[in-house]
Amino acid sequence: MKNSNEIPWPYLAGLIDGEGSIQIYKHRGTYEYRLKIGNTDLRLMQWLISNVGGKYYTETNRNKDKHKTLHQWRTTGINNTKKVLEEVVPFLVLKQEQAKILLKYFEAESTKGRELLYLKLIPLNKRGVKV
Repeated sequence: MKNSNEIPWPYLAGLIDGEGSIQIYKHRGTYEYRLKIGNTDLRLMQWLISNVGGKYYTETNRNKDKHKTLHQWRTTGINNTKKVLEEVVPFLVLKQEQAKILLKYFEAESTKGRELLYLKLIPLNKRGVKV
């Protein structure tokens, strides 16, 4: 990650609000997290990696006749993810509550605590449902 003062945090918050996802999910009986941004422009993935770190994946199972190639950037590591969330929270409009829940997830000491945060996040991430 670049020097924190050099990163345009409001811009990154806008990307997360508009093209991003903040998730807690179950995987093989444990709870895991994900902070990601999806976009079809590879330049954005390169910008994110050079400024914030992380990695990106390219989705190969999309219908190439109808859709552009989709790239998914993700943070890597708890410390990097926490830093990103802490910096963007004041600027988030749509996903501020999700970001705060994920920050609490990192502090949860028990599986039960993580499960409660997971359950709290589910309705906030539901598509097409007003919460």
